[in-house]
Amino acid sequence: MTSGDQIDIVDTAVVVVRPTPCVIAGQLSPAGAQAVFRWISLNTDALVAYWEGQIDTTDLCQVLKPLPAQQTMP
Repeated sequence: MTSGDQIDIVDTAVVVVRPTPCVIAGQLSPAGAQAVFRWISLNTDALVAYWEGQIDTTDLCQVLKPLPAQQTMP
């Protein structure tokens, strides 16, 4: 639930990928949820292939796409 490069299990949210991304446990801020849902949309095929055992972790890491940089209004 808190952005960063470390994980604390008590500070996590669980999000389903299919059929539509949504939070099923924990909480995300509206902006955080929007970012997670956009990232899932970019990576659904890879996430599902990994979950179903069609690709391994190395393959997953190679195909995951980052969110594009946000453009700000002047």
